[in-house]
Amino acid sequence: MKKKVLIYPCGTEVGMEMWESLKYSKHFEVFGANMIDCAGFRLYDKQRRAILEKLEDIGLLCELWEIDIVLPAHDQVQYDLCEIFSDDKRFVLPELSTLGQTILKGNTYTCFEEIAPKKIDTFPAFVKPERGQGSRGARVCHNFEELYAIERDFGGDMGVVQTEILEGPEYTVDCFTDRHGELRYCQPRERMETRGGISINTKLVPPLSLVFDMAAAITGCLKMRGAWFFQIKGGKLLEIAPRIAGSSGINRAYGVNLTELTLWDFLGHDVALPVVEPRGVQAMRRLDTKIIGVEFGSVYVDIDDTLFVDGKPNPDMVAMLYKWYNDGKNVHLITRGQARWKMFGLDLPCSHVKKGEPKSKYINPDGAIFVDDSFAERNEVANTLGIPVFGPESAIMLA
Repeated sequence: MKKKVLIYPCGTEVGMEMWESLKYSKHFEVFGANMIDCAGFRLYDKQRRAILEKLEDIGLLCELWEIDIVLPAHDQVQYDLCEIFSDDKRFVLPELSTLGQTILKGNTYTCFEEIAPKKIDTFPAFVKPERGQGSRGARVCHNFEELYAIERDFGGDMGVVQTEILEGPEYTVDCFTDRHGELRYCQPRERMETRGGISINTKLVPPLSLVFDMAAAITGCLKMRGAWFFQIKGGKLLEIAPRIAGSSGINRAYGVNLTELTLWDFLGHDVALPVVEPRGVQAMRRLDTKIIGVEFGSVYVDIDDTLFVDGKPNPDMVAMLYKWYNDGKNVHLITRGQARWKMFGLDLPCSHVKKGEPKSKYINPDGAIFVDDSFAERNEVANTLGIPVFGPESAIMLA
């Protein structure tokens, strides 16, 4: 029987990576929840969602969905959950003392003074909020006026950290420590292009002795378990987080699934990891748009120039047919041609539209949508039946 895993909050970059890591697993059934509804997270189990009024509701949600494991996917939420559910064995959480050292930059730099950036009170300086993630508010300051602006806008009661400016490339080091306290994985990757604190272009690089030394220093001071990471620049430590990184999915290209490894370790299993030899593979990330709020039980899909483009199957639309079928939708094919198209595992009903007849004649509008590449065909169906219509480029965005 599959273990039920709840990712919370599922709409973060970290939550998305956890979902991508587990969505095809035969061992885990994945659920997701947010404090607010999230368009970015597509759930595999019939798109269940939850809107939580307060953090304590997670416990009630776990009972309702019979959740076995909860994976926190945000730094502050991880800290807050640890304060509330530290004794709940369903939650994959580090020790509160570890979170206290990592969530505040000042605490991190004090604990690891020998490898941290040098704190300065002169300008220019690199300034970042004491608490935060995603590079929010972090910037180079040239005077007190700019410093005060960051303190006012981002520092709050926590203030800011002012350090030397570091030069050179920036790296994230993805790590995994098992339940026996052994560091089993320590792999750096270069952050080649970054937006909003997220690596949208990254690649693994051969580890240097400096990386292992820093990882050893961290594990010698902090109690880590499961997947975690730290960031370095100019040979200095930028931050540590006891969770997976949003762009750590590139490790899956080398056979290392950090989310799944964490779950197996959490369940008390010893795990094996492959030997990784970086070979120039890069991970590129892009915006993925999803349409939510369209309720339908049936979908009518044109064949010519929709499922087929230039005589070849449209792989994105073919995938959507399988998705709708798996979600329990009634899928119908419709064409002005004579071909009857069959796919592996699917034998879908197909309507052949006679010359001069509108496609709307062959559609039952009750709870239906229509997908066709032709604006004229879509317009006729929409005006006649009043149902939602989509081109193939829009249909593939339906969550």
